[in-house]
Order: sequence, then structure tokens, then C-alpha cells
Amino acid sequence: MKNVQMEVKGNNLIITVDLTQDHGPSKSGKTIAVASGGRGLVALVGVQTNQFPRAVDIARPLRAADVPVCIGGFHVSGCLSMLPKIPPEIQQALDLGISIFAGEAEGQFDKLLRDAYRRQLKPIYNVMADLPRLQGATLPVLPQSDLEGRLSGRASFDSGRGCPYDCSFCTIINVQGRKSRYRTADDIEKVLRDHYALGIKKFFITDDNFGRNKNWEAIFDRIIELRQEEGMQFSFIIQVDTMCHKIPKFVEKAGLAGVNRVFIGLESVNPDNLIA
Repeated sequence: MKNVQMEVKGNNLIITVDLTQDHGPSKSGKTIAVASGGRGLVALVGVQTNQFPRAVDIARPLRAADVPVCIGGFHVSGCLSMLPKIPPEIQQALDLGISIFAGEAEGQFDKLLRDAYRRQLKPIYNVMADLPRLQGATLPVLPQSDLEGRLSGRASFDSGRGCPYDCSFCTIINVQGRKSRYRTADDIEKVLRDHYALGIKKFFITDDNFGRNKNWEAIFDRIIELRQEEGMQFSFIIQVDTMCHKIPKFVEKAGLAGVNRVFIGLESVNPDNLIA
């Protein structure tokens, strides 16, 4: 294909894909370079519904060059969890030879990597029924250069997943489960210190409803301690529901912890919109 170039360097096959041809410019750069030695994998992670067409566009020339590709994230996980059959856009991806990963990768990704190394990728990896514990689980730490131009250079992490509620409009319970799982204050302190060592002080906590995280107070108390006793001036964006102000001390401790922006979950003031 015109937007794929291949070059052999030593034992590696270098495949360069120009994303500006056919599919338009990409903010992440003009090319993806894969140094695989015939054993590589391109994994497109965290793909939301509005991003899925773009993910397939990126994957198409890679598959044409026989590069293994896997797509994961909320769209594929939600569709496989909620729908009675595979929707057309995911079937189209499967027909292109793209593998689909539904569920959470912790404790599961090694299986995918082994299959990719053996060139034996399965069409679908569905681990929705095996949700991992979060205590002590590794959180990603990215350098400042990878965060530039994204949410004002903010890093992100989750402190919990899942939700015990049963709101009909929400996909969280279908993707992350009805059982809430949480990280500890020690986990959060570690990821904050790791980022702080790289000069990163601004964060987006991606929990859909941080106020319902049972460890919210322990986490805020630890952050307040780091700010007040060690001078680590972090700032945070969090997401909450409209009733979080009724949780004793929540708003006060959020301010002391450095929360300076809040997304409030309000689906609609008009219930007819939810029916539509």
C-alpha cells in the first residue's frame, strides 16, 4: 500500500505507516513505526465508541502489511457485554483480521502477547467475567513529553472501577461490573510520587464517580499529607455525582487535596431525553 513502507534492519522488520494518507492527519504524529522482527503487535487501547472508526482506519493499512492488531476499550467491551450479537462495525474489524479484546488487561495481557508472539492471535479475547483486583496493581507512568497537548499536560489514573448502582443509562456496570473495586491510599501515593519525580503535578482521576469510592477519604487524607508536609502541590480533576456535597467532609477535603475542577454527572434534566 502507498502509505506503508517496510525496511529490514538486522533481525527486525521496520514497518512505517503514514497516517496522513487516506485517513487524514493524526495529532499523535504522522507515522507509526513497528520494529517487530516478525513478532510485533499494535494494540489500540481504551478505544471509545466515537474513536472506533478511527482505530479501524489506523489498523487497516497495518493489517494489509500483515502486522497483528488488537483493539480494546469501552466500545468493544460494552458491545460484547450488552448486545445479543456482534455489531457490524466490530464484525468488519474481525473480517480485516483485527483481534478484539473485551475486558480489563491486568492479569490477562500476557496471554494476548504470547499468542501474538506465536502469530496465533484469536479473533476475540473476552475476559469480562474475570475482573482483576486493583490493590497493588501497576499504574502507568508516562513522561512529560507524552502528556504535552493533552488536558494541559495532566496525567491520569483510576482509583477504582465498577459501580454498585443500576442506572439504566450507564454502561459502567456492564463493562466494569456491579462490584466496586478500589486502589489503596498507598497505591495512589506511589503513582503520585512516580509522576512527581518526572515533574508532573496535575492529574485527572478517571473514576466515573470518585465520591462513591469507599477509599475516597483515605486517598484525600494521604494527598493532603503529601501537600502539607512535603510541599507536593498536586492539582486534580475528578468526576462526581450531584449528591456528593452531602458526603460529610467530602467537599472540604477535596479542596485541601488540590481538586480545582469537577465534572458532575448529570444525564439530563428532562427524563424524556433518556427515553429517546
